[in-house]
Amino acid sequence: MADFETNNAYPTPFRNTPILPLLLVSLSFQKHAPDTTTNFRNEYDYIVVGAGSAGAAVAGRLSEIECVSVLLLEAGRSPPIINDVPVLARNFWFTDLDWQYKTVAQKHTGFGLVDNKVIWPSGKGLGGSSLLNGMMYVRGNRKNYDDWQKQGAKGWGYSDVFPYFLKLEDNRDPEYYNNGYHATGGPVTFHKPRYAAEIKQPLLDTGFLLGYDVVDPNAHSQTGK
Repeated sequence: MADFETNNAYPTPFRNTPILPLLLVSLSFQKHAPDTTTNFRNEYDYIVVGAGSAGAAVAGRLSEIECVSVLLLEAGRSPPIINDVPVLARNFWFTDLDWQYKTVAQKHTGFGLVDNKVIWPSGKGLGGSSLLNGMMYVRGNRKNYDDWQKQGAKGWGYSDVFPYFLKLEDNRDPEYYNNGYHATGGPVTFHKPRYAAEIKQPLLDTGFLLGYDVVDPNAHSQTGK
């Protein structure tokens, strides 16, 4: 069975319950993060620093070329297998899978937080922040990419990176892939959760009353107002 003690060490709802061994047995038959290694060659064709979503994708693509060697470096480690359960992502904040960043003191938000500093979870381990974000798919804001290009990062404007977002996706929600900002057939599958919590509609209704719209945050605009 997967390392019981390691998985039991994290403060998830399953810690110290009879359910954990059963969950680990089930998860052991699923795909999960690869094991790390301490054996290194003297030379590599490519070295990728950081095994977050981007670094892992780059290393994976390079590794498809059989004649090259790739070293993927990560400051963290392979996460416990229980981290594969998306709903448990919040339970790994403030652990060794999290860099545990906080923002500087904020002027316009964070009023209920110590020193107005906002908690900023950032994954430390194979998978990067995908270890902590509950499998949400959020692209960067188009203005960020265009600003990078203006500052000299040629080829990093939104129009340059957008085709690669499309190439990545196998989107299963017609309401999204028909709006021109998504695609099907890529290596990563995307779809909305196939369940709806009872609180979902009341929250949406409240947003409508306050003048907000429900938008696709990976399309034209990331904000609904």
